[in-house]
Amino acid sequence: MKQRKHVVIKILSILALIYLSIFIPGTILLYTFTSYFIHEYAKSDPASIIWLYDKSSYEHVAEILTQLGYRFEPWDNKTFAGTLLIFGDVRPVYPYIKEYASSPVVYTSAFDCIICLGATVHSLANSLLLLAVYSTALAVISAVAVRKGVLSWRGAALASAAPPLVLYLSEVLYILATSFILPHGSLDYRGVLPFLTAPFTPILIVALTKWSLAKWRR
Repeated sequence: MKQRKHVVIKILSILALIYLSIFIPGTILLYTFTSYFIHEYAKSDPASIIWLYDKSSYEHVAEILTQLGYRFEPWDNKTFAGTLLIFGDVRPVYPYIKEYASSPVVYTSAFDCIICLGATVHSLANSLLLLAVYSTALAVISAVAVRKGVLSWRGAALASAAPPLVLYLSEVLYILATSFILPHGSLDYRGVLPFLTAPFTPILIVALTKWSLAKWRR
């Protein structure tokens, strides 16, 4: 019975580490993309994206947004359906345009509800909070699992490192291949750096946890 309990706790610990090690790099990449969208692409905080079904929908939405004082990136004459970039939070006026558009996606640096008022929100502050929670949970679970003898530090590191490395291997290979295909100097390494480094974050957290506990015990 005691041995079975030990096995169950070990499995649960490994699953928890795997879960957290997948979400930590994902949260880092979400933060990076949201930051890029706000500061580099839209140059607006907040900013919104909606999908319009046809040219007629665009004309109706453009008229409504103009009347309400919202700035947006106008379509060219060749666009018949697609996304519309709005420089601001479109949620307050979404009821006026929802028959022409999809649910909006809002990008902001402030704390916000992840799914609120019929919209999906990508928030820099939310991402940082989630990253802190996930990282703390990863450190605590790995430390407790090692202390209870459920896992070794090597086992905790392996459970934390393997899933994100496997998931992001295709992305890393794609980026490396692209760097060779594109003309020299045309690839912005600042944009791809998070993809190359994010998968190593979980194992770094485990290593720092081990080092911190060793220093604390001295």
